[in-house]
Amino acid sequence: MATIPNGIPPSLIALCPHMKALAAQAQAPGQADPLDSHAGSASAAIEPSPAAAQPAVAEPAAAAEPALEPVSTAAPDASVWASADHIQTVLKHAATVSTPSHPLGDIIDNSLTGRKAELFDAETTKEITQFQQRQAKTEGSDNLNRLIHRDQLFGGQAQVHWNPAMNGLLKMFGMDSQQAVVRISDASNEPDPNGKSMYGFALEVIGQDGQPSDILMTGGSPLTEHSQARDPQAQLDLFNMLNPPNKVEGLARIVSHEGPVSGPRMILDVEHMKTNLDSAANLTAWSRAPFALQGRDGQTYLVKMRAVPVESHSTASAAGERSGQRLQADFQQQLAKGDLRWRLDFQFAQPKVDDVDDPRENWHGPWLTAGEIVVPSKQDPRAAQRAEDTRFSVWKTKEHDSVAVDKDVLKPFGEINRARQAAYAASGGNRGCPFLAAQKG
Repeated sequence: MATIPNGIPPSLIALCPHMKALAAQAQAPGQADPLDSHAGSASAAIEPSPAAAQPAVAEPAAAAEPALEPVSTAAPDASVWASADHIQTVLKHAATVSTPSHPLGDIIDNSLTGRKAELFDAETTKEITQFQQRQAKTEGSDNLNRLIHRDQLFGGQAQVHWNPAMNGLLKMFGMDSQQAVVRISDASNEPDPNGKSMYGFALEVIGQDGQPSDILMTGGSPLTEHSQARDPQAQLDLFNMLNPPNKVEGLARIVSHEGPVSGPRMILDVEHMKTNLDSAANLTAWSRAPFALQGRDGQTYLVKMRAVPVESHSTASAAGERSGQRLQADFQQQLAKGDLRWRLDFQFAQPKVDDVDDPRENWHGPWLTAGEIVVPSKQDPRAAQRAEDTRFSVWKTKEHDSVAVDKDVLKPFGEINRARQAAYAASGGNRGCPFLAAQKG
């Protein structure tokens, strides 16, 4: 039976769900080893979905830390944004979700439920944990780390200013502006990346009740507007290319699950999405998966999001031998010149023409400005580490039993987002786990 090694401080045990399970087991002898379902075969006993069994908000370290000094940035000119009349016209023709109160909607949620969902969650948790263990073994690390988005290009504070017209027609956060933490990252699993890549734009906004909501986007080339995987299993299969014993074995695993055509095509699509970014200040990023927003008319709409730089920034020669180092240095140079701004746009699903179930397909509706993200030049000195420590998840405070006032604002929708609940819970929960990494030998 697995045990917790001596010398592991309680603070780390609290951060690691698997060690917490072992601690609980030590007080109740005779129960099955909770690690067996993660280290064994797919036929191992299914435990309750980690996404359902524990909150998606896993911020024990940040919760005990003092709040960052609030930032105050100049509000943009909202008169140039989408007007209430324009938004109303778009909503009139937008697709709606079928709900108990409005059963005649255009879209039905295709997420897994019941036993199928439990099985997939258990398999996802097991595979994500194995990927992180393999990564730790390859790198000789004593702790499990982020599976992807390892290299933080910038982490700090931001403020989001919302379009009043969007606030008036949709049940948004109920605030003109919100404090936020932003993390821009290289999306690879390399701790010190170099060369072409995709990039992450993660935003944690704070609601009226102090509860956070996360907006996660991926960018780089325009091809990153859509996903390379058709469904959750395909997305999970792509992780087989992360630190496999060899690339041939990783490809073989993907082909065995996805077939001889779809498997290699996914890998090629990923490579085509990578680009050499000149400056993280010029990054455009997309949510790629849909999120639900309730209208004040009682309907539920689906949106995708994107962040677009308000202006293009010229780049100078930044110091650094590797691309990640150069992008980090360049961003600081850009920020020293003044605040950096991104327009945050919403795109509403259109009936009949937009396939909301296939994340490989772009939507066709217009992009409407929902607000503006401002990264101020003056930052709390603790903000970079706060961003690095944050466990981002689109499901943060969005669970069915959440008491957050914003639980239904930009709620993840569809099977891809449903699958991300277990993936984020496992990946974020495993971070900092010295016990699991200690098994790498």
